[in-house]
Amino acid sequence: MDTENTDTEATDTEGEVTGTDTGPEDTSAELAALRADLDKWKGLARKHEKASKGKTSTVDLDAAIEAARAEATAQAGAEAAKRVAKAELKAALGKSGKDLLEFVDVDLFITDGDFDAAKAASFIEAAKPADPVLPDLAQGKRDDSDAGKQWTAGDLQGKSAEWIETERKAGRLTKLLGQDN
Repeated sequence: MDTENTDTEATDTEGEVTGTDTGPEDTSAELAALRADLDKWKGLARKHEKASKGKTSTVDLDAAIEAARAEATAQAGAEAAKRVAKAELKAALGKSGKDLLEFVDVDLFITDGDFDAAKAASFIEAAKPADPVLPDLAQGKRDDSDAGKQWTAGDLQGKSAEWIETERKAGRLTKLLGQDN
């Protein structure tokens, strides 16, 4: 030990102070008090840690569950609205609309998660083809009202024998030939 140090401090071989030497009875009592203090603070720390974890995790878990439910409900509603929109459009457009529907974004007909029938109706009106307008090919007027018509002798003037035979087979010369039933 160091001779200059007359206190109760103990030093190691290199001259550093290692602790106080107050006697064996005082040290064990002090050590027991320190351990009790340490255990008390550890216990309080654990208690508060558990309390804070329990509260935040329960609140966070409940919020996460509610958010997941809301998201799942919204997603299911959106999918159902898409299916309804597709079915409505298919039914309204008929056979010609099936090809057109491949190129249409059905999300356009969904408003606030529901199918918007008004938007679909305006689209269907615009998408339905009007009666086709056949171009005039300068071949003259075609009139199907000749189906039951009977030709007279004047109608046959200047017609070829092949044409007359075709008309006879079609039954348009029965009155002229006296084969009227």
